[in-house]
Amino acid sequence: MLPDEILYRYGNFDWVSLLGIWEAVGYASLLVLRQRWLQEEDSRDVQCLESDSRDKEISSRLDMDVQKLETEKLRKGKNKTKGDLDSLKIDYKRLRCSVKAA
Repeated sequence: MLPDEILYRYGNFDWVSLLGIWEAVGYASLLVLRQRWLQEEDSRDVQCLESDSRDKEISSRLDMDVQKLETEKLRKGKNKTKGDLDSLKIDYKRLRCSVKAA
């Protein structure tokens, strides 16, 4: 296997030797293509990192929203339970008063 500096993919052709080592014509265009490819690779890496950070941010926002909903649900349940307890206390007092009166 030859290193990437010697062999290079050019268009639809498989591997073309870089003729610059023999100072042949057309080497500069291959270098330009290589530089573009490297820039695209760098931009893809940056895009991947940006999308990862966006995904993490969205995930953390969703987690916060879920926690808020769960907290709200628990508060509603707690308030309903308090209301039921108060209602039971009132019913118990009425029943106790009616037993004393009887």
